[in-house]
Amino acid sequence: MELGGLRFRGWSDQKHAVVNKYIEMRNPNILFRNGLMKLFFLEVKHEGKTMLEEASALGHLDSSFFLGMMLTVEGRHKKQEALDMLNNAYRIAKGFVGSLV
Repeated sequence: MELGGLRFRGWSDQKHAVVNKYIEMRNPNILFRNGLMKLFFLEVKHEGKTMLEEASALGHLDSSFFLGMMLTVEGRHKKQEALDMLNNAYRIAKGFVGSLV
């Protein structure tokens, strides 16, 4: 399949089964990746955003950052929620990085 210059190879049934198992297990990384895929490539926006929200609630920082950025463009009424989400993700990441030093 080709989409805007990007090429995708189909997955085998076995790969689908593995990904679906991790989705059932609520794996934050898989929820994030599948959420992005659904949001941008499959155009299943509500389901994709829901997966990103769940990954964020499970502590996935990339999901929190991405949702915060999405909220900033959704309109003025969402700006404070977006800033709070981005600030929380930053503080968590900074604390994590600080604990490594």
